[in-house]
This record gives sequence, C-alpha cells and structure tokens, in this order.
Amino acid sequence: DGFPVHVSFLHIDNYPLHFHLDVEMMYVLRGNIQLKNGNSLYTLKEGDIFISNKQEVHGLYDGSEDNLIAVIHLESSAMAETFPKISEKGGSCFRTLAEDRGSSKYTYLNRQLIYCMYLVIQKHVGYKETIVQEMRGLLEFLDKHFNYWIYDSDDIIYWEERKDIDQERLRDIISYVYAHRGEKITLNDLSYEMSLDSYHLSHLITNTLGITFRDLVNYARIEMADQLLLAADMSISEISKMVKISTVDYFNKHFQKWFKCTPESYREKYQPHTIIRSDNLQIAYADERTALDLIEAIAAKEAFALPVNKEMSNALDIDVNMFSNWNHSYQSKILVGDQYLTLKEIDEMRFAGALPEKAGETEGDEKANYYWDSVLAPIYIIWQHILVTEKQQRLSNNCMDSRSDGRILQGKKGIFTEQGIAKPLYYAYYLLESITGKVVYSSGMSYVVHSKKDERLLFLFNNTGVDYSDNLSRESAGIDEVFKELNSYTERKDINLRVSNIKKGRYLMREFTLCHSNSLLSHLYNEGTADKVPDAAGLDWAERYAAPVTKSSVIDIDGRFTHQIRMEGVTLTAIELKKL
Repeated sequence: DGFPVHVSFLHIDNYPLHFHLDVEMMYVLRGNIQLKNGNSLYTLKEGDIFISNKQEVHGLYDGSEDNLIAVIHLESSAMAETFPKISEKGGSCFRTLAEDRGSSKYTYLNRQLIYCMYLVIQKHVGYKETIVQEMRGLLEFLDKHFNYWIYDSDDIIYWEERKDIDQERLRDIISYVYAHRGEKITLNDLSYEMSLDSYHLSHLITNTLGITFRDLVNYARIEMADQLLLAADMSISEISKMVKISTVDYFNKHFQKWFKCTPESYREKYQPHTIIRSDNLQIAYADERTALDLIEAIAAKEAFALPVNKEMSNALDIDVNMFSNWNHSYQSKILVGDQYLTLKEIDEMRFAGALPEKAGETEGDEKANYYWDSVLAPIYIIWQHILVTEKQQRLSNNCMDSRSDGRILQGKKGIFTEQGIAKPLYYAYYLLESITGKVVYSSGMSYVVHSKKDERLLFLFNNTGVDYSDNLSRESAGIDEVFKELNSYTERKDINLRVSNIKKGRYLMREFTLCHSNSLLSHLYNEGTADKVPDAAGLDWAERYAAPVTKSSVIDIDGRFTHQIRMEGVTLTAIELKKL
C-alpha cells in the first residue's frame, strides 16, 4: 500500500537464511534467538537490537519458548530520497554492539524503535507519515553513531573516534571497494578516485583498518561469494571467477580464512536452510495486545514518553533535558514573483505596501483545492518541516494567491490572499522560524522544541481526525466539500502539560490557536460570501477571522511548568515560553 516501513511481531523458532536490498532491524522484546549474519553467529537476548544491512545473508533459529521478536523492514528505494547512501552499491555498515548498551545513543535508538512499534499498533491519526519521518531521521542517526568497520571480533573501527578527514576517506574507501567488488580493482584505481598517493593510501588502510588493501578487496568479494554459494548451483570455479578471484585455490584460502571452513562444506551445511530451499519456516504472528504490553513496559522502565492517544484526555510529561538528535533551525524560502525570499523579507515588503502584483508563473493555472485555505494547511507544513535541519531547508509555497476576480479565498497555495490578508499558512512559517533548538519531544503531530541558548520553549499541538496529507496533495477540492469534512470532526482533545527542568525565572507565555470553527474559511462559508467580492466591512471581518486567537501573560517558573490545553474540532495550538 505504499508504506515503506514494515513491522512484524513474531514468535520465531526458525526463519531460513535470506538476503535482500533493504535494511532490516530486529528487536528482541522477549526471550532470545540465535542469529547467523554473514560469517558470524550471535545470540540475541531480550532488549538486544540487531541491524542487518542490505545483501547480508541472515537467518534466525533456535528461538526460546514464547519469544517475541519485532522485525522492522525498511524499503531502501523509498528511503533513498532523504538518505541516498542506502541505495548506493557500497551500501551501509550499521552495527549495534554489546558495549553500546547503556550509552545515550543506544537509549535514543531504543526509544525511537519503541515509539514506532507503539504507533504501528495504536494507529493514531497520521501514524504512517510519522513512522516514515522517524525512520528517515533514524537512518541518519545510525550512519553517524552506529556505522562501524568490523574485520573480525578483535578489529572494530569506530568512525567517531577518527579525525573527520580520515573518517570520510575510510568510509569512501570501503564504499568504493564494496561497490566495485565484482570488478577488477587496483590500488592505482582507488588512489585516483580518492585523490591520494597510492603509497599513502596503502598505509592508511593497513594502519587504520588492520588489513591490507588486497585483503580488503578479497574480504568484500568473499562476502559476495556467500550469496552465490547459497542461492545458486554454480561450481566453486564459476563463483571464483564471478567474484574476480583469480584461482580456486586462492578463493578457498580466503574463504577458509574468514568463514573457518571450505566453500563446499559451507554450502553443504547452510544451503538447505535458505528460504528458497527450506520448508522449515517456523514463525507465528504475535498477538498485538501482548506486544503492546511489552512495549509499554519497556517505555515505563526506560522513562520514554509515549504518544497521547487522540481519544483520551491525558497528562503529557516533558523533560527539557531529554536526549535529542534533532536540532531545528528553519528559514522559509517562499516564491515572490520570480525569486525566493525569507519570511522576514516578505513581511518588510508587506508592511511597506510593496507585495507583488501576482504570484508565481504557474499559480494561476492550478486547480482550486480549498484545503490549502484551511487549518489543515499549517498542520501539514509544520509536520513537513519541523525536523528539517539547517542543511535541508526546503522551498515553500507562493507568497500570494493569484489576482483574479476579487474573491478572498481561491483554494491556492499562497500565504496571503490577493488582498494581502495572512492565511493560516503564514502562521505555520512564522512558527517554524520563531524558535531554534533541539526537538525534545515528537509524537504524531505534536512537538516540543527547546532552545537552551536563550531559554525558549515552543509547544505545538494539533487535533485532527482528517487526512491532511492525502487531502492537501489532491488536485482539487471545492469549498463545500472541505467545509463539510472539517466541520464533521468534533472530537475534543485535552492535554495536561507538565514540563520539568526549566531554568528558574520569569517568562513571557504566548499562546495562540487556529481552529476550523473560528476560521476565515468557516466565516465566509457560514455568511454565504465565499464566492463574493468583499466590501470594506467584509475585509475587516476577514482579517479578524484570519488571525489566530491569541493570549499572553507573564509567569514565574520555578523549574516546572504546568498548563492545560483543550482543543475541539480541527485545531492547531502553539505555546511559546520565553525567558525575560
């Protein structure tokens, strides 16, 4: 169904050997299981996380009684848009090691996987988009913190311990070798690609990886031979030629060096246990209630905050010191005429009365989709951009709706109406730019961003049972259809917010709310003026309903902040705390 993250909760006694083009993560929720991955054998115990990279031969067997394993499968083709490395021939080299347990990075990995497994079972509104977003961020995190070079159990190279320039060079060297392991590779070829002297390159590999250049190439080729030995009926001689090892004797020598047995005995032992030859698939899907109980127990033990269920009134506990891998710093790039400007530049033009006479060149040709004039639009834009880093800024919507027949709303993507009234979209970009810092909480479509530098907190919450992603990507949607769908959602969400470890002091608290029932779209529809040209009084009312409902106050905080948020119908609520 186009969902690129597949999560299965399984009782496993035997899952035959297989390999594929995707990354697969195994989380042991209960019990233990044996794992073969490449030329290594492992025992995975409760709480262990193992990551199998693409093209690695792996299988699970001899599971303990009543074990429960979560298998999380990421489709590389879908993840390549934001993490291109996953589709490269060299691929990834993700690993979690026993010594990682207890570290902050392992805690974060654990939390994110628990969070995504929880969403899969609970299926909150927008859960698929959230999971895909979380996994894309997790791939970057794995690449930075769990990308190890492991030659054998005694030779583990941690990239983070290397100088930046050596780290990048070594990664590029290994990626190049794995990408071309089925071809002839020479040290001169590699030195040319790396722009390094061959003598220096040879010593860099030997001194750092603990392996010669030639052994590195052969090691990569023997791993390739693992697949051919198990999946094909080719002779050893044919396999040796295919992986570009010159003689069978040489091939046997290197295979035994790393797999501790001959190619023939390896094939004899393991080929019957491949997924294409074995009928001994012994798995059963676990009851999701059982999986959920285990997930909630792990979250409670590790003090992870799980998402608020949209149907319930719940307390939400946030610790501003919570570990986070995401730093938010966003600057909008919005189309004005034929150039992209920041929101600050646009505001300066707006207050000077110098907004352009028309929007982008293609704006007038678009069909009307009135979801872009509704509260759904800022909810969607914030979801798109809240976890974008400084290096990933995206181009945004047009500045103004096209000049047409004078109607206020036209179902277009501008952040202002043609009369210069700020639409809900404007406030989304304003919020995104109003604070920088680390995202200390993300759950579905709710976020908390903390800026330690100037002690500012931004809380973003929404209440919507409407499919914002599908509706906003539609080619067209009339105002009648949009109003009736948004109006039909009347659920209420109450959140009792509790925030700890805030620096003591006096704060300015600003709260504003965009709600469908009190929006410009609803006002025009209820007044029957959505298709009419407004007079001066009509424009005054339009500006009033276009703006969010705002409240501000000065409060004293002694390390802890509590606040109740109540939202009815389709609503976006933002709260900013700024230390005075």
